[in-house]
Amino acid sequence: MPVIQYEAKTHPLMVVDAEYIDQVTEQLLLTTATEAALPKVREAIQQIRGRERRYQLAATAEQQAIGWGDCFRYTWKPDGRHILAGSLAEGVTIYGQVMTRAEVRHSELAAGASHDEAQAALRRIMHAYGRGWRHGRCYSVIEPDGESGDTHVAVMTPITAGEFEAARAAGWPT
Repeated sequence: MPVIQYEAKTHPLMVVDAEYIDQVTEQLLLTTATEAALPKVREAIQQIRGRERRYQLAATAEQQAIGWGDCFRYTWKPDGRHILAGSLAEGVTIYGQVMTRAEVRHSELAAGASHDEAQAALRRIMHAYGRGWRHGRCYSVIEPDGESGDTHVAVMTPITAGEFEAARAAGWPT
């Protein structure tokens, strides 16, 4: 996941994990950054948007068809910021399931969001969905209990619900 680190007006160091940049995130970044940090923040925004454009061009019709509630897998490879040893050094298979709209609302409400906040989060996720991002839970030998997040369809391989459940039963094999 891309990380933007910058000096903010109210904090010496802000760290933002952002798979993609929507208008809300862009406004937050640009309004909180110091004048000295603005060029770095603008460059980071452009790099993340460029990555998204490359993903959009690379996504196949089969990948773009991955929708609400569908299952997928992909291989995550260490990028130099992460150190993995042994058999994991070549990469880790990630198994995921795209959340349904109802699951997104429920998870937001369960996390303490108001109804309006949950609806705003769903709108943001739906907007990103149109650009190829899928919000869901991903599992692996490293995160066997799963982790919520966004993944672009360009890195996904669709799998059936049965294949997903078989991977769960096998302990998320790599």
